[in-house]
Amino acid sequence: MKLLSEERKGFEHIFKVQVEYDFLSQKVSEKLISLTKKVHIHGFRLGKVPFSLLQKKYGNSILSEVIENVLSDSSKKILERKKIPNVIDIRCEIISSIRQKPLLFNVYVHTFPDFNTDCLYKKEILQPEVSLNNNHVNMVIQNILNEHALWNIVERAISLNDLVTIEHTCFSNDKKSN
Repeated sequence: MKLLSEERKGFEHIFKVQVEYDFLSQKVSEKLISLTKKVHIHGFRLGKVPFSLLQKKYGNSILSEVIENVLSDSSKKILERKKIPNVIDIRCEIISSIRQKPLLFNVYVHTFPDFNTDCLYKKEILQPEVSLNNNHVNMVIQNILNEHALWNIVERAISLNDLVTIEHTCFSNDKKSN
């Protein structure tokens, strides 16, 4: 595997990679040789199938499998070498024909945004001061009463299940307190 170029567009890293045809051919040959001992084709004894027949029958599917493995291994090696953090997704795209040429493909690595959180800890958060007086509280209570309650104000003695407003004054040590 040879890394030809590297490009970054926002949260996407694009790597152009080249794998020599000889490497792919060697891997295909190794797989075919291991198959000769396992494959049984009518008219041939086990382990005696000619290499050329296996190559004709299984060559393309084995080449596809080898390419898939090369793409996966190359992607892993790129991530290890470049130490790219926060990876979301990896996608490979073949950009050249693979017969008698080097295999060229792009590896697209999508990442989460990288940002520094130190600035979040250096900020001072100020709590606003709020001052309320009895008029504010009474006004809010009156608004809630008007919006949600089904009260009928009456001038009579209290009955069972009545909702009652009780006005009171508190004293502490013979002094009136609010």
